[in-house]
Amino acid sequence: MTDNTFNKDDCFDFITSLIDQNQLSKTLARNIKTAIRSVTQFVFIDDMTVEDINIGEIISRYKELAKDKISDSTVKQYANNFTNGMGLYIDHCKNPDAVIKPKKKVVAKKKASKKSKVLGGKAKEIAVAQVLPTQIIEVMQQPAQTCVFPVPLRPNLIVELSNLPHDLTVKEATKICGVIKVLSEG
Repeated sequence: MTDNTFNKDDCFDFITSLIDQNQLSKTLARNIKTAIRSVTQFVFIDDMTVEDINIGEIISRYKELAKDKISDSTVKQYANNFTNGMGLYIDHCKNPDAVIKPKKKVVAKKKASKKSKVLGGKAKEIAVAQVLPTQIIEVMQQPAQTCVFPVPLRPNLIVELSNLPHDLTVKEATKICGVIKVLSEG
């Protein structure tokens, strides 16, 4: 970085370098970059110096401007990822020689539901396996790696495409487009 003015490309390069150093997963890095793109679409910070960036203030402004344009859950997710990513980037800019390690998220264990207590872990898997094909079970057991994208459709209408995988392929996108096209012809 040549000066201390915020630069999105420098920020993205830094996030990518964390992948190379095995400090961030590709998925988390992609989520952070998507969040930064979304937040900076609503709140312009390109002329700010890194020292002047107040993440809390930016997030408050973002939530205010994105309200009614993006779902509340998406705004919350983007706000969290922006906060985490920008925090790492600002720390790096202030002290480029320091080794920055992202905080690991601690996930609390969920209490077992009455149904799972009755069925038990293995019995529940067998019951589900009898109803659903194996591939669907495997997909359902994996954590969702999806996001929501707002699409301005008309002047007063923004459509949200949700549950899109972060690694959406051209073939999958074409399939989605085909379904939407059939709906419009109906």
